[in-house]
Amino acid sequence: MDRKLRRDDIEAKRPDGLASVILGKLQLFTESTVTAVLPLPVHPTFRNLGRPLCLRTIVFAANMVGAFFVALLMANVPAHHADR
Repeated sequence: MDRKLRRDDIEAKRPDGLASVILGKLQLFTESTVTAVLPLPVHPTFRNLGRPLCLRTIVFAANMVGAFFVALLMANVPAHHADR
């Protein structure tokens, strides 16, 4: 059986992720970047530029790995009824 996710199904799940972050009292990525970025305007050096770039690279890579596993989960777990 070939299943396709509709755009409406995907967009309906977005608020669930934000709600789980808020209810779980998790820290959002934007809250933790201030510490890495603040030294750059104060002392603009290549070393201080590299720190936020390194952080962004690590976070991007981790997000890609997480997105892959969520896509794998969504592709293999039947979440929709066949009659809909």
